[in-house]
Amino acid sequence: MSHACYMDDTAVTLSSFSYLPQLKDALNTYCAGTNALFNESKTELLLINHETYTPSPEFPLTPVPDGKPIRYLGAYLGNNINHDELASAIITKITTHAARACRCQTTLRGRTLAMATFS
Repeated sequence: MSHACYMDDTAVTLSSFSYLPQLKDALNTYCAGTNALFNESKTELLLINHETYTPSPEFPLTPVPDGKPIRYLGAYLGNNINHDELASAIITKITTHAARACRCQTTLRGRTLAMATFS
């Protein structure tokens, strides 16, 4: 029985879609040599200053639509992102988690830290 490895948080930038076949060949070679798996269903294609792209049978990725951010290494990337809306959602999430942390049975020091951090 062989094992499977996964590549997480891998980013590739290409200057042109004409390099997609070379990228796929490189990924296939890497996966064949390491028993890693490339999961196309979890792959996101972000086009920046993009030319027209039509998915092909060899590389059937659909580009992330304008206005929809993707998260990569903690940063939100994308085209025509509403940064105010995104920041508001993040602040709401942090506030909710902080309120929950304050309700838990934490020490007085833990509560003080949580309140100082999120107030």
